[in-house]
Amino acid sequence: AGLSPEARDLTELAAIIGRFFSYDLLAAAGDGDETSLVRALDELWQQRIIREQGAEAYDFSHDKLRQVALSSISAARRRLLHGRVIKAMETFRSAGREVDDSRLGDHYAAVGRNEEAIACFRRSATAAQQIYAHEESLSNLSKALELLSRTTVDGAVAMELHEHMAGVLAMMGRYEETREALQTADSHASDPIDHARLLRKHGEAWVSQRYFDKAGMDYDAALARVNQSPVRRDSNRWWEEWMTIEICRGDLFYYCQQLPALAEHIKALQAPFSGHASVQQEIGLLNMQNMYNIASKRFKLDEGDVARLKRSLALSKQIGNVHKTTFYRFGVGFMYLWSGSPKEAVRELSISLHEATEYGNLFLQDQSLAYLTLAYRRLGEEEQVRNLVAQHHPVSDQVLNLLYRGLLFGCEAWLSYRAGDMETAVQHGQTALDTWGSTPFPLR
Repeated sequence: AGLSPEARDLTELAAIIGRFFSYDLLAAAGDGDETSLVRALDELWQQRIIREQGAEAYDFSHDKLRQVALSSISAARRRLLHGRVIKAMETFRSAGREVDDSRLGDHYAAVGRNEEAIACFRRSATAAQQIYAHEESLSNLSKALELLSRTTVDGAVAMELHEHMAGVLAMMGRYEETREALQTADSHASDPIDHARLLRKHGEAWVSQRYFDKAGMDYDAALARVNQSPVRRDSNRWWEEWMTIEICRGDLFYYCQQLPALAEHIKALQAPFSGHASVQQEIGLLNMQNMYNIASKRFKLDEGDVARLKRSLALSKQIGNVHKTTFYRFGVGFMYLWSGSPKEAVRELSISLHEATEYGNLFLQDQSLAYLTLAYRRLGEEEQVRNLVAQHHPVSDQVLNLLYRGLLFGCEAWLSYRAGDMETAVQHGQTALDTWGSTPFPLR
């Protein structure tokens, strides 16, 4: 009330843009000259409807003011204003300027341009994931899927969205939801290689929680699927998935302590990998050899084992996947621990823990905390062990990995033992053994 026509028009445009808005976007999406824009902005500022947020940005003093402005805009004018904002933001993008794809997607969705909106939300989800903003990534993927449900469902797009969501959920340690997303993705898949990849990822989610029998069934099904593909050995795509599945199967032999089977598996893969393996798959085969050495030597490792893991770390940096690099950084620390170099283990595992925490990778946090605690135990540093145990509990409660959960209770038993509380030490130790159950585990 009491605003000039120019100020009312600007209030409507700002309300359409969102709670926060920039001078440049107002100017590009508006239909007046700069003098009129500045005069209207000044009027809104003096009326305390908007606030300055730096030199070139503003927001509404209260979101209720924005809601009031929105309620007064007709449907036809809303569509017009959303269209102007879309045009302005796309012009910014064409000029090489950074654009908030999530907000742009909202504008496309508001005018019913769902395909463009979905594309924006997918870009925003990817960008958020790259800076480890996992909840933001999930939010954008959810918006894309909700829009997709209103259209004629494109099976390929639906599969990709659910698979992307599964990857984010796995990073957050939400494995049940990961598997649900992968199952939904699989329901939209039509190609045998796509089915194989999704089954393999489903198995990887089981492995993260140490359900090896279930993972093995998924890997066998994935292998059967990839072998059904009509392109059989005629494409890099076929080889890539086949080799990745075989790497996962090799990992299971290690986790289940089936060493003769692992040795035969490594031997059988040498020839096909020599002509087709990517850098990532070369690392996978090298890692299988490392795992075989760990198990066959019963964790009595040496400098040669550390050197091989360092090669995996060096190769992983060529891929550009920070999660893989952190995983192999963890591996170097793991090797140092079991080769009798706990100080070096502390150094590497502390780095992997810091990186995994920064990236929001709960699985790697769980691993790093488990073995960093053991490294400090080797050094006899009770206070560090106590602090890490406290830090590990909330992570373990989310991930529910029985291997590392058992290690956590084992470390609590050690602390009680060092404090002379034998009764509590026995209780924690028994809890560790009960947690591990019948899972093959050399540290029992």
